[in-house]
Amino acid sequence: MIREFSLPLAIILIGIVSTNVFADKPRQWSDATGKFKITASFLERKGDSVILEKEDGKKLTIKIEKLSVADQAFLEGLEAANPFSEMSEEEAGASKTTSSNSDNSADGDKVPPAGKFDWSDIEQIEILGGDRWEIPQPEMPGLGFEPKKVPLPKKGHFFEGMQPLALNLSSKKVAIGYLTGFSLPTPVARLVMGDLETGKMVSSDTVEANMKPLCLLNDGATVLMVGFDEKGEGADHVQSWKLKGKKIERGDLWVPFANDTTNSEERRRGRSEREVGYVAFGVPLADDLVLMCSNSGHMACFDIKTRVPKWHVLLGEPPAIGYNADNSLMSFINGKQLVVMKTATGEIVGQISIEDKGHIPWPKVAFSPSGKRIAMAAWDRVFILDVEKKEWIQELSFPGTNVGNAFAFPDDEYVLFDNKVLIHWPTRIQLWTIQDAHVASVAGEWAFLGCNTDSGGILFPTKLPTSKAISTLEAAQKQSDLFVVRPGSEMSIDVTGVPQQYKAKVSAGLEKAIQKIGCKVNPNAAVKVLASISGPKQEAVSYHMSGSHVVQTYQSRIVLQYNGQDAWATGGTNIPGMVMLSQGETMESYLAKASTTPNLAVFEGVTLPQYLQKPAPKGPNNQPQPFNTIGSSKLTANGLQ
Repeated sequence: MIREFSLPLAIILIGIVSTNVFADKPRQWSDATGKFKITASFLERKGDSVILEKEDGKKLTIKIEKLSVADQAFLEGLEAANPFSEMSEEEAGASKTTSSNSDNSADGDKVPPAGKFDWSDIEQIEILGGDRWEIPQPEMPGLGFEPKKVPLPKKGHFFEGMQPLALNLSSKKVAIGYLTGFSLPTPVARLVMGDLETGKMVSSDTVEANMKPLCLLNDGATVLMVGFDEKGEGADHVQSWKLKGKKIERGDLWVPFANDTTNSEERRRGRSEREVGYVAFGVPLADDLVLMCSNSGHMACFDIKTRVPKWHVLLGEPPAIGYNADNSLMSFINGKQLVVMKTATGEIVGQISIEDKGHIPWPKVAFSPSGKRIAMAAWDRVFILDVEKKEWIQELSFPGTNVGNAFAFPDDEYVLFDNKVLIHWPTRIQLWTIQDAHVASVAGEWAFLGCNTDSGGILFPTKLPTSKAISTLEAAQKQSDLFVVRPGSEMSIDVTGVPQQYKAKVSAGLEKAIQKIGCKVNPNAAVKVLASISGPKQEAVSYHMSGSHVVQTYQSRIVLQYNGQDAWATGGTNIPGMVMLSQGETMESYLAKASTTPNLAVFEGVTLPQYLQKPAPKGPNNQPQPFNTIGSSKLTANGLQ
């Protein structure tokens, strides 16, 4: 037994002694990549940096995270070797500040810097292939109060921007962030807290910072802020802000995904090592838990008191997640599956294949307020899933439109595109447009809309659809001509804008597209399909890693007109935005070939809308309305009008 353990013990002791004895002796240091090396002596460590002295007497300050693993281990050995080293006056002052910040943090206790733990010790959830469906249906008792509108301060600066809302309905509070980074010497952040139950603005304070709200914790007073860009705190940094009275007390900065490193896939996407750790979103859960996800799709459920995750999962990309009304369940797309998980534990309770749905670009998912339906949206398509029956009950297509940056399910019979366009999915009616909402967030059956103007702002809670929208829908359903295109309707074809040599091919492609949606071709129909090809036009195009090229461009365009008014359009060019070269093919030869003819595939492969509403009446100055909806509301500082 003695021989078995004496040798390793001796090695450990030698390592500690040698690190301590030779700390101030010159040694070779290298960066994390191994490309850069210097010979220098260790002087001291200050915060997250180390000060080195070269042989010529010049001193260098280097971030520890940029050093090699061996050098970081050497520094850790120094600290372990001398636990009684004296602290400089500057460090002592910093320690007091940190201690003060810790005392004022959400939990009131000192916490370790997050992200420096060993992820292998954390439970990792594996999403394997499968087809399970055991989704609990929690009771949805409602909020227990009716949210009131909250008046907000007027715009503080011409360039001030309103950031996404940080709602916490369990605490009946909301945090609203404002940023002013442009044209000022230092970035300025403003944080406003509102009470949704009383309808009062609780507090507001402005600080020199470049951070925006990530989420509002359940205490209703602590906001997790995340860095906005590289002007100040980076987007990989998180900090707790607490408004006490009129002032903000800031905790210490920490990096939730500090140990994440780039891999070949991330480098291919052009992301730096720091960008991989950017925090994409944060959601407060019960029991002091916060769900966060990095820019590389590393999702983890953190205990906010210890800053240590309970579980984590590697997704490859940050998903667009939909949550049920109490945030106990989440749903997202992973590969060719729709996945439902419990947020607190990471337990997978539902998996269903979406392979038969075809290409799903940039998918978004949302629960209905009751939790009985899940909607999946991708570009111009929407799929409705009945959760209890595990059955897809509706597929909608709106060619020429786009779900945009946001997607919500504010009512069991309505979906919301881009926080603007409300669609009654059982009838496919594009019902209502919400205009001039600078921020919007849907939670359960409530939509919270915010605006920021020179005369004042407002946070306006409302249920969607509004009573006015419902009455408009009831009237619209009685109109026989609401849809100018629907299965069985007639359409004419006009190819006068197409060069003679392509007319037959274009006409045949459009006739096939009309028949595909169950319509008929009639030269006298009120709905006309117009095709046109313009060009060639000489232009310069640039491709990543290929440089600029001179090409001949043609524009192919299709427009649906109703009684002479444009109702829908699509098109394309012969020069693609992305090029996949065959073996032995060069970019020059590919573009030379593409420049010779227009893109006829636009006409041969077009999918026309199966349902198309009558074009909206034109607005002031005979300008077309931004969306083809029946009605609209505008958000002002006085509310929704």
